[in-house]
Amino acid sequence: MALTLGRKDGQSIIIADIIKVQVLKTEDGLVRLKIDAPIGVDILREEIYEERTDHGEALQALAEEHRKHIK
Repeated sequence: MALTLGRKDGQSIIIADIIKVQVLKTEDGLVRLKIDAPIGVDILREEIYEERTDHGEALQALAEEHRKHIK
């Protein structure tokens, strides 16, 4: 599911009653956001998330391959 919204500087959206995303500033095609979320909720840029996921999957595959050789 996706939702597209237009927000102006200073305006916010609330996600699942626990995450607040506020537009602090828009300038020259750059949007500066403030994200308030409870401790324990990971907030990652997409490229960092993908890097961690790819790295995690690679480590898991390596561990599984290692287990095959130990048996």
